[in-house]
Amino acid sequence: MMAASKSAPSSPRRLSLLWMSLPFLPLLLLALAPAVLNELRAFSILLSVAGIRVPLVSTFDTNQVSEKVITFGGPTPLRARMYYPMQISHPCPLVVVHGMQFRGMDEPRLRQFAHTLAAHGCLVMTPQVEEMADYRITRNSAVVIGDAVRELARRSGEHKVGLVGMSFAGGMGLIAASDPAVGRHLAVGASVARRDDPQRRLADFAPDDAR
Repeated sequence: MMAASKSAPSSPRRLSLLWMSLPFLPLLLLALAPAVLNELRAFSILLSVAGIRVPLVSTFDTNQVSEKVITFGGPTPLRARMYYPMQISHPCPLVVVHGMQFRGMDEPRLRQFAHTLAAHGCLVMTPQVEEMADYRITRNSAVVIGDAVRELARRSGEHKVGLVGMSFAGGMGLIAASDPAVGRHLAVGASVARRDDPQRRLADFAPDDAR
């Protein structure tokens, strides 16, 4: 009986605390909103890349995308495909480089990935790196990637852009970023690969030219 009498007041106290906290609930939801939206956006990108269509999730925060093949560079023009998000005034510029794949920038999975990123607000450039499309790795691959970074910075009007390298392009992207003329235009770089030692891999494929 004594135990019951001591625990009885706890229930009204909990209700009182709950009612006191209700006015702060909108502020809590407002504080959590950016993190929740970012998680939904990331989930939507992953679903789209995987080709999974879930209503209201896979299309979350998406925009229409316009694609265009461009050329840039000096005496020997380089090719790239641009993905423009519609109705976005200041899209986040991002260079995405294909790996060792004969289709290069036309590889279907790369195109799906780039299109999905653009649909979520990125201005994406996918340059064609002929050496890697021909299953060769040379120092020139890093030069092409660096030229793409500078070109996207020029076209976007942004001083810094992002860089994502697929497979062996990740290592070449790191080499490109080591050039101060390229590095100053990079906001972030990512390598989607399992190559933990790019220099060793370069030596394996082209011991003289790629070092």
